[in-house]
This record gives sequence, C-alpha cells and structure tokens, in this order.
Amino acid sequence: MRLRPTFERLMRHRDAVARATIEVERIEGPVLLISGTDDQLWPSGWFAAKIMQRLRDSGHPYPDEHLSYEGAGHFLCFPYGLASMPPMTKMSPVAALTMDFGGTARANAAAARDSWPEILRFLAQVPAV
Repeated sequence: MRLRPTFERLMRHRDAVARATIEVERIEGPVLLISGTDDQLWPSGWFAAKIMQRLRDSGHPYPDEHLSYEGAGHFLCFPYGLASMPPMTKMSPVAALTMDFGGTARANAAAARDSWPEILRFLAQVPAV
C-alpha cells in the first residue's frame, strides 16, 4: 500500500487544501525540512518545496533550508533517533497489508549518514534563546 497517490489526488481539491494549509509564514524561528524523492507515504519533497517558496515569498527572517535526498523514502532515520528501526523500505502492520514507504536501503542509509551532520550544522547556527 502506498498513500502518496491518494495525497496527490486529494491535492487537486484546492479549497480543502487551502483550509488545511498550515500558515508556515507565521513560524518565528528557523525551519529545516528533510525529504526523500521516493517518499511513498506522501509527496514530502513537493510539500517541502511549497513550504520553502512560501517562506521566501513572505520574507521569513530566519534561516530556512530543505535537504532533499535522491532515491530516499519516508524514513530518513538519523542516528540515535530510532536506533532499533534502521532505514527501511517496507513495513507490515498486519500480515495482509504491506505499506511501502519508498526508497532503497542504500539511499535511505546515505540520507541518514548525510543528514545527521547537516542537522547539527543547522542547529549550531541557530542563536540561543
């Protein structure tokens, strides 16, 4: 089962999307987004691109960044976050259903390796409050 096609189909309902849209322009702080190009749960790369565009258009005064990983899926696990759940492509909550979260083991692992130091770098640039 892949949920991404359902999200993509529902995104055509512009009025419903407008009502459900989070006002990211009101975020009072830096924004870091991480997505994989093969996310099969939802179109995270598309959502991230829209968020980044809205932040730019509004003149968001904080550092904002989007890390996109080619071929990675939904689970971009970072070290120490989900130590018992390595990056994966499929998971079966029940025997009759297999959910596909996308990506390959290699692409997901590469995204995990690359994203962790990038997360630390991004957080290091955020001023202390």
